[in-house]
Amino acid sequence: VILKDDVIPEEHEECLCLGNAKAIKGLEFSVVMMTSVEQMGKNEKHHIFDSKDHIAKRNFEKQVDCEKYVAMTRARDELVITYVEK
Repeated sequence: VILKDDVIPEEHEECLCLGNAKAIKGLEFSVVMMTSVEQMGKNEKHHIFDSKDHIAKRNFEKQVDCEKYVAMTRARDELVITYVEK
C-alpha cells in the first residue's frame, strides 16, 4: 500500500506500506526501513542551495533532520537504516 495520507486503510493493516516521512507522521509500525537516508532532501535541495540565503539553507537542513527523526520514531520494534557513506 502506498500511503498518501497519515492513515492506514483498515483492509491493509497487515501489509507492506510505502511512504515518505511526511506520509507516516503520526503512525506506528512494528518495523520501519529507511533506505538511502543520505538522499533525504536531495530532490528539493538544489532549489535552496542555489540561493545565497544562509538562513533558508539552515532552515531546510533542520526540516530534513526533523523528517528523519519523525521517520525513525515510527518504529515500534525494529528500525533498519541504509545509506551510502561517501
